[in-house]
Parts: sequence; C-alpha cells; structure tokens
Amino acid sequence: MASFNKNSHEFSKVTFNADKELAWKNQTLYFKDAGLNDMTKALERWYGVTFHIRSGDKIETGFTGKFKDKSLEYVLDVLSKDQEDFSYTINEKKVSVFKN
Repeated sequence: MASFNKNSHEFSKVTFNADKELAWKNQTLYFKDAGLNDMTKALERWYGVTFHIRSGDKIETGFTGKFKDKSLEYVLDVLSKDQEDFSYTINEKKVSVFKN
C-alpha cells in the first residue's frame, strides 16, 4: 500500500491487512481490536442505526470479528461476548448499549 506524508509530500510503501482494508469491497464487516467508538460508527453506517451508550458505562476493550451477510442482532450478540460483556436493545433505528 502507498502512504502519502502531507508534510514531506512523499509517498512510502507500507504493509497493510488486506482483510481489513478491503472488507467493505466484499460487503464484509471487519473489526480487529476496534474500540467501542470505531465499532459503533461502522455499525451505524452499515445498518443505518444510531447508537446510544448508557451514561457512565465504560466499554473500552477491543472488539474483533468478521461478518458477512449477518444481521445487526447477530453481530452485536457475537461482539458482546467477545471480551466485554454488554447488553443492548434495539428500538426501530436506535440501539442502546449498556454494561452488564
């Protein structure tokens, strides 16, 4: 992969994880040690929902998973069991997440 440095105006060759970087092209959700904010932003775009994290709940561990053609409920079930146990409710287009 080529990376461009804005300060030096130079390109450099860097290695990258093809599964992660090209997952969208294959209509696959891919998370590798993703933080909660990155995970919820991706899920919001993918499924057209809005996430609300209950105030005071800190869920900061990395989430890992690869999902193709899976429902939002399935993805959340798997991720909630990954490293940090959380629960969720879905009400139309709003997903509420809270720590158990």
